[in-house]
Amino acid sequence: MKIINDFYKGYEGENEIRFIKEYKNDVEVLSAWDGYFNDIMEQFKPTEKGWEGLAYYYHLHIGWYENSPWEILDLESVLQQFQSVEQTMLRFEKSSEVLSAICRFILNAIMENARLYISEE
Repeated sequence: MKIINDFYKGYEGENEIRFIKEYKNDVEVLSAWDGYFNDIMEQFKPTEKGWEGLAYYYHLHIGWYENSPWEILDLESVLQQFQSVEQTMLRFEKSSEVLSAICRFILNAIMENARLYISEE
């Protein structure tokens, strides 16, 4: 397992979110302090139907909260959700950098036809 982005350094002992990409025999990880992740996720807005995509699981505390790692199946939809976040609304300065890294990570998973998981450590 290779950690390619570590936004958790300095927050050891606090909750960590990991995006895990599996492609062929390689495993790559994007690691982030959950404060950055929560900052980003709080920017997601419900649709007319309510919470959808990754925001649904986040707000109901299911998915990776119950069973980690948890596979993200609709990568294109999840990427669109992250891309819709208004970066100027983020509370932490580094959250914008984390958001950009997550978008690149998901896009790479889509282009490689890789499996993508999320886990809370």
